[in-house]
Amino acid sequence: MKKVLIFLLICFGNAWIWKIFEKNFLLGVLCIVASLSLFSLLISNKPRKNLLIISSLSLVVIASFQIKWFDPNSFVDTTPLEKDLMEKRMRLYPNPRIAHWLEQRQELIAFYRFRNNLGEALDFNYYFFANHPRERVGVTEHEKFSPVLFPLLLVGLYLSIKTGKHLGFYLLFIFILFTSAATYTNEPVGFALVFPFIVSLSILALNKYVK
Repeated sequence: MKKVLIFLLICFGNAWIWKIFEKNFLLGVLCIVASLSLFSLLISNKPRKNLLIISSLSLVVIASFQIKWFDPNSFVDTTPLEKDLMEKRMRLYPNPRIAHWLEQRQELIAFYRFRNNLGEALDFNYYFFANHPRERVGVTEHEKFSPVLFPLLLVGLYLSIKTGKHLGFYLLFIFILFTSAATYTNEPVGFALVFPFIVSLSILALNKYVK
C-alpha cells in the first residue's frame, strides 16, 4: 500500500504529467506505464526480461509521439536573433569561407542544435526550476516538477548507481537521451521520454526512506 501511495503521489503530483495528458491522453498513460515498469526494474533483485521489454516498448512508443510532433526544420532554421549572433561571430573569422563552413552549413547548425538539446535534456534546471536563470527567449518555461523532488532524484541516482545492478535501466536512459536530443518537441510536453526516469528514481528514494 505504501508503494502505491508513493507512486501515485510522485507520478500525479506534478504539473508535467497533466500537461502531457492535456496534449495526448495515450501519451500520458504510456508515461505512467513506463514509470511503473522502470521502478519495478530498479527494485528487482535480479534481471527481469519482461520488465525490460515492457519498459523498452513503452519508451519506443513515447519516442514515436516525439518523432511525430518533431519538426525537422527546427534543426536548421534560425531565428532573427540567432542570425544576428551568427553574423557577429562570422566577422571574427580570418577567412569568410571558414566562417561559412563553421557557422552557416546546415549540417553544423543541426549538430549545434542537437548538442544544445542534449545539454538541456540533462539540465536539472529544465525540470525543476523552469530553466531559471537561463530562460529561453520566446519560450514560455514550465516548472515540470516541484523543486522539493530534486533531492529525491539525486538520492535515487545514488542508490541505483550504488547497487551496480541496473545496466538495462541506464542503457535505456542513454537511448532516450539521444532520441530526445534528436527529436525535441516544443513545450509544454518537451522531453517526455525523460519523465519516467525522473519519476522512477524519485520513487526509489522515497520508498527507501519512508517507513
